Amino acid sequence: MTTIRIHFFDSTGDAYDATQCDEDIKNGDVLVIPTACVVGLADTWPVAVTKQAGKLHVLADGKFETYRHQFGANAGQRVFTDEQIKVAKAIATAWGFE
Repeated sequence: MTTIRIHFFDSTGDAYDATQCDEDIKNGDVLVIPTACVVGLADTWPVAVTKQAGKLHVLADGKFETYRHQFGANAGQRVFTDEQIKVAKAIATAWGFE
């Protein structure tokens, strides 16, 4: 079992910026921005699992399970695990975010 870490931010811009430079935030960590009603998953291009996205990216097809790395050593591999997706969506639901 992998530990899934949750990080809270004041804005989606702060969350996005942190994924780019904060070494404590790892790929697949959950990003929660309560004031914006946004929950997302950390990545080079962090994505929202909620309808609201703010500065986070959105997957056009909404299929996190088939989202794959496109470049680098991990090209072709899944970006997020089922557990990471499940936790992010559960937090969004629990907080009442669409």
